Amino acid sequence: MTGTLSQGDRPAPPRDALDELADEVLAIAGSPIDAWAVAATLESRGVRDIDAVRRYGRDDVFDLADYVLARCRERARPAPLALATQRSRRARLLSFARLYVRGGFFFFSMALQIGALIAFGYSQWASVDFTLTQASTIALAASASFVASAGGAQALGQLGPRFRDTDKGMLTERLAWACLAVGALATLVGGGVLVGANALLGSPYPAHLVAVGTVYYALLAALWLANGLLYMLRAYGAMAIATVAGVASVVILRGGAGLGIYAAQWIALGLSVAVALGWGAVILRREARQTRGELRLARFEPSRLLVRAATPAFLFGTLYFAFVLCDRLVAWSAGDHPLPLWFDVDYELGLDLALVAVVPGLAFLEPAVEAFSERVAEAQERFAAGAVAQYNREMLRFYRRHLLVAAGLALAGGALASLAVLALDAAGALGPLAGYVHGTVSPRVFVWGVAGYLLLTWGLLTASLLMALARPWPVVGALVVSVLVDATVGLALSRSGAGWEAVAGLAAGGATFAALTTAAALRTLRRSDFYYLAAY
Repeated sequence: MTGTLSQGDRPAPPRDALDELADEVLAIAGSPIDAWAVAATLESRGVRDIDAVRRYGRDDVFDLADYVLARCRERARPAPLALATQRSRRARLLSFARLYVRGGFFFFSMALQIGALIAFGYSQWASVDFTLTQASTIALAASASFVASAGGAQALGQLGPRFRDTDKGMLTERLAWACLAVGALATLVGGGVLVGANALLGSPYPAHLVAVGTVYYALLAALWLANGLLYMLRAYGAMAIATVAGVASVVILRGGAGLGIYAAQWIALGLSVAVALGWGAVILRREARQTRGELRLARFEPSRLLVRAATPAFLFGTLYFAFVLCDRLVAWSAGDHPLPLWFDVDYELGLDLALVAVVPGLAFLEPAVEAFSERVAEAQERFAAGAVAQYNREMLRFYRRHLLVAAGLALAGGALASLAVLALDAAGALGPLAGYVHGTVSPRVFVWGVAGYLLLTWGLLTASLLMALARPWPVVGALVVSVLVDATVGLALSRSGAGWEAVAGLAAGGATFAALTTAAALRTLRRSDFYYLAAY
């Protein structure tokens, strides 16, 4: 009867085999901090437990990692001094400014639309002359377009850079159109659900309102998808041009040519979509043609892996806008009105001012994530092998510092927005908005809204770091719970008290999102050495 060798008696893998594995680990991750980091790297290179048993005679990948770690420590060269690789202070400041502007760029379109509404009385999808029936219909269409199209745009933003940043232009082009097609399909399904729900409820929205809302819904969803394409391509100038062209055309068609408001806005939206999609198509085609050498032979990974990578991004986009819009829909559905969702100007003004107020904090998310990616890689080189605890503490300190900065910027934005409104009011420059500012609803919604968006900023910063470490599912789970909390709290308060109290649901949901993502981030960052390498 043949006995089995215990782990201690089993011979170590051949040194040449260990040398080969150690070289791969050192090339990918530098000097590894611990066996967890080695195991993550080996798994990213396709080494499985069965390979560890059959090729190296160990129990599993983690058992093999102990031997590879020892060999890495023998072969590792001293890491270069961190100061030798650090960029100058001026270069860092310029990089921060560029990323900060990019982070706030999505609010450029909103600012331009608000400016047009104040200056001319209408924008690409709003008008001060709309009746509440018209405003309610278009507000529902706009809200639904965000939710329906966000998944496809977010999936494109998640997967696109994976191929574009490695110069695989042909694959980037194919992926972009596939994600846009998925977004268009989701928009079609969402529109069908809305029309079907209206029919099941006895058609509270008459046919002419359904037709008007459907056109706005389709055009706005197409615009969000087209802007998502340009954002993935980092074509920010094109996004600005598409927005300016749309706003200018609605002013010319409505104010100059005297065209009806619906026709003017639909043409303007269609123009913005055409400019954005056309510009994006030109960039994609050019980069596809510029693909050279073996990169032209590159193929997608198996479709199931692409779907697995895209699914959490798709769900994140959909759930994020469901959360942001949830309290609005709850507030608009409170009370007895001609339509199931009745646009509330007081509520919307307070919430819009709150969103504008926290833009400084939201814009900080992009440079924070970029800095995290740089810091986690730099620390891999800076800390000596075995300094796991110090490395993980460094990542936790980074997270706490940047969280405080984001919260501080959001609070400062809220204070500045309040002072600006007070100054404009004192100067008599608010015009018809003065009545809302002196009312009881808008100021209260503003305060609760700032609290809710500040907590959302906290959660988004944390979620971004989790996603950078390839941990999207805790973020998706946190959003699901947060949407439920938002809806539950908002419905309870708006039905037992005033309709505007639905905004407390936003604050409660934001607190939930911040708490759940923070708990997940702390668990992850305490093992950031492993999760950083596992993300590859």
